Amino acid sequence: MDRREGTQSARKHKAIVDAATALFLSKGYQGTSVDEIAALAKVGKQTVYHHFADKQNLFSEIILGNIAIAEGFTSAAADILRDTRDLERDLR
Repeated sequence: MDRREGTQSARKHKAIVDAATALFLSKGYQGTSVDEIAALAKVGKQTVYHHFADKQNLFSEIILGNIAIAEGFTSAAADILRDTRDLERDLR
């Protein structure tokens, strides 16, 4: 657990990531502005830039974070299924 997880800075960071994720999914990367991300996250534009150098870095953090989650799930599934005797049941 990140020691900063409960701090105001960490909450703003999460709000920015959550807002950007929602906007990127609904409007695409090109269709999303930093102003919109800041507004949805309820932070100032400069706060977005304080946490992320630019929109590309924010997008990269989101993508890399999702890849890490997927890799964790895949690894856990592989561990569970490694010794299975009933693959169909265990896949459910």
